[in-house]
Amino acid sequence: MALRITFTKTGTNGENAIVGDLTLFDGTTVLKKSTGFSGGDVFNPIDDGTYRIHLDIRGDESSDQANTDGTLKPFFGIQKIGQTIPDDNGVLYNGQTEWGTLRARLNPPPGAPDHGDYLHGKQRPRDYTHGCVCERSEVILNYLWNLANPPAAFDFVVSGGEPFNLEVLIRKNAAEGRQGSVGRRIHEIRAAIGGGFDITLDVDPTAYRTTSEVVQMALATAAAVDAEVQLELFTGTNMIRRVAAFDVPGPKSRGASQSIRRLATQRNPDTGRNWLELFVADGAGVETQYFAHDPAVQRLCHLVVWLKQPFNFTDEDKEITSVKLGAPPAAR
Repeated sequence: MALRITFTKTGTNGENAIVGDLTLFDGTTVLKKSTGFSGGDVFNPIDDGTYRIHLDIRGDESSDQANTDGTLKPFFGIQKIGQTIPDDNGVLYNGQTEWGTLRARLNPPPGAPDHGDYLHGKQRPRDYTHGCVCERSEVILNYLWNLANPPAAFDFVVSGGEPFNLEVLIRKNAAEGRQGSVGRRIHEIRAAIGGGFDITLDVDPTAYRTTSEVVQMALATAAAVDAEVQLELFTGTNMIRRVAAFDVPGPKSRGASQSIRRLATQRNPDTGRNWLELFVADGAGVETQYFAHDPAVQRLCHLVVWLKQPFNFTDEDKEITSVKLGAPPAAR
């Protein structure tokens, strides 16, 4: 058999988890189809890439071992999960609550980070994971477990689905802030370890939440410069999907050749990844849209705004590739 599983990300659910299609192939023949979800709540989804599932490493429920906090110890193949799993002190845990009845380790390629991800089932009601891929139905997992002559190992391929149409977003966001709509200033930001940001806006007691570092940085900048913001939420939730374009103050020095005028965040619905958008004005005041994916580049972009400095950068096809920032004049 020439088995292969694909997990194609197609969107998000109400828990802010990535959802997608799971397909099991034998060569080009589709054997089974299912759906899955990954990440959500305060957890990141699985990264795109090719992982390896080992069916030659096989464990029944007697192989289950729990840590003293109730989590399961690693297993690097396919494993049956029981309801009475002992830890080293003899305390019993129900592993099926989080894992369902089966799990298969998603082993990354050599040299790649190993986050300990699995393809697994789940009996807990809420649809999020700690980064693994959950197949709640266990259709594909059961098929793999019951194979009479399984291959030793095969690929599990994670991808972001259809190419994302950035040009549509660029046209959409360029119009934001130009239509006379009124945002609100940030009243309060609260953060706790592992919990992301909870924010409230002026004259609005609702607490809005985000676990995205890109969105958190944009909100911190908006608060620092006292900007009015507009939030786009995931449908039916208080989770922030993105921050619409908001105005920021220009540099202190006059005659700057380039300056950041507005910031926004954007989210790829196929991968769940966020990036920073920047509207940069030249000396004549003409704005051009750019975007930044790299976290270090994003941080310096925000620092440029906080320090009210000119924007010295390089780009390739409107993606900012480097930023240079000197000490503010008062510090020299």
